Amino acid sequence: MINGVELKTLKVREWRDCLIVVPQDAPLFDQSVSENINLPSKEYDKQKIDEIIKAMELTEIANEEVTIGELGERISGGQRQRICLGWLYVKDAPLIILDEPTANLDREAKCKLLKYLTKNTTTKIIITHDEEVLSLADKVYNF
Repeated sequence: MINGVELKTLKVREWRDCLIVVPQDAPLFDQSVSENINLPSKEYDKQKIDEIIKAMELTEIANEEVTIGELGERISGGQRQRICLGWLYVKDAPLIILDEPTANLDREAKCKLLKYLTKNTTTKIIITHDEEVLSLADKVYNF
């Protein structure tokens, strides 16, 4: 059950619309930063994307004419991670799944993410080894 809705009552498309997954290894395409940030959205809002690019500190690589390479091969691991974390701002989903969200981030970017996770009341499932991220959790399951 998510936000009072039984999952078995949802169609697959409705279920997918309820969540956003940010994997550890970014599944990015040989497109612009803007297009990659907008992947989870059905609509393109240039102003919103530009705000996300600025918030994620990606302006230096956000030229519409330049693509990032297949799987983001032309950019750093931290930049790839920040593009995927931008998905959290593009799609308003009641469930967020994050796999090692701080793995490739510098200290400043990590602090911004932790602040976002603290302020955002959406249900989150976070897979991590990072003790600082674990300290934010209501429940921790060790496997």
